[in-house]
Amino acid sequence: HACPQLTHIATCGVTDELAATLAGSFPHLQSVRVEEFQNTRMAGYGVLQFAKGCPDLRSLQIRTGKALFDATVQALAEVNTQLTALSLPCSSLTAVSLDCITTHYESLESLELHWKALQNQSSFSSLANLTSLTSLTVESEPGQGLSNAHLVMLPELLPGLRALKIGLTAQTSRAALLEITTNCEHLRELELLHCCHLTQAVIASIVEPLSALRSLRLQQARLLADTAVAWAAGTI
Repeated sequence: HACPQLTHIATCGVTDELAATLAGSFPHLQSVRVEEFQNTRMAGYGVLQFAKGCPDLRSLQIRTGKALFDATVQALAEVNTQLTALSLPCSSLTAVSLDCITTHYESLESLELHWKALQNQSSFSSLANLTSLTSLTVESEPGQGLSNAHLVMLPELLPGLRALKIGLTAQTSRAALLEITTNCEHLRELELLHCCHLTQAVIASIVEPLSALRSLRLQQARLLADTAVAWAAGTI
């Protein structure tokens, strides 16, 4: 109670009881980040305490491996539909939850999900409902991630993207990436994970169309040093 005007909290190892206490103590919270819920019951009771107790909540990030989520996401949508940033990067998030998110959270500007929630083609297509979305992160493990068919759909679904973070697979094609960089003309931040199979020539070709690009991050790129030199020299 010493800081009733606190607007941001980041913590880990939160229990349902502690979530209720925090929400009651800091009703003006606008941003909540929880790395792990412990002893979660009733399909995400702790998450709902933040939503119910903090009417100003606009940014919610929950990272957990527990399958809290279908009932929680639906209940959350009934309590607070004003979120502008939502991060649920867990593999247990289902198509049911994603459909709920894209139906109820039209105000979302930033969304972070696990790629498994986007495998279903119709669920992936529902991203088009998020007309305010400018930032998308799709979490994935090495060797897994969105298919080329999904990637080429992104520009049409989310033409206003300004920031994109995705994991690649060995099957990710230059053509699919070029479809994104050619048609997402507002893209300012691009982060590619697991891109060890990309050559400097491919990286150069997919980055070249991005006139608005200000931040490029390449993780696990074999030729990252050469690419960085070329970028600095203005040849990319």
